[in-house]
Amino acid sequence: MAVAVSVCGNCAECTNRNWEVQSSRISGLCGGAPALLSNDLTALGYAVPNLAPDQLDLVSPGTATQAPVLQSLVVGIGTGFNVSPNLEAGGTVICPSMEAGHVSIPSSFVKKLCVLGFDPDQFQTIEALFSGLGIREFCQKLTGRPELQGETTNTGHEL
Repeated sequence: MAVAVSVCGNCAECTNRNWEVQSSRISGLCGGAPALLSNDLTALGYAVPNLAPDQLDLVSPGTATQAPVLQSLVVGIGTGFNVSPNLEAGGTVICPSMEAGHVSIPSSFVKKLCVLGFDPDQFQTIEALFSGLGIREFCQKLTGRPELQGETTNTGHEL
């Protein structure tokens, strides 16, 4: 089961709900079948080697197919923010579990936010800026368009 929080061993505690997920309870609900908990982006990272080339976007040109270690990055931006690095070599895939959204915004970027007129304390983490209400507030102030609400439009795109 993939969950949108950090997984510690066989347990995951949700950060925005009072929920605890345990692999043993999932196993019990599934008639004793083996159960494994994984961070959602980590689970997606393990799927990368099975994607077709037209399902991937290249962000850095080069000869990735000739490299000894293939690298990719799964990025999830929505109500939260996280990434999953993916390394593949010799048929082995490694996707370290991480919660990158809860890291501080680099000081060089904080300086740029100040130049743009933002309070440096308003966006203290990557997640606070690029997810949830933060991205809406950032885009509204940056564009001067208070009507931007972050809702799906009739074109199917989101803010």
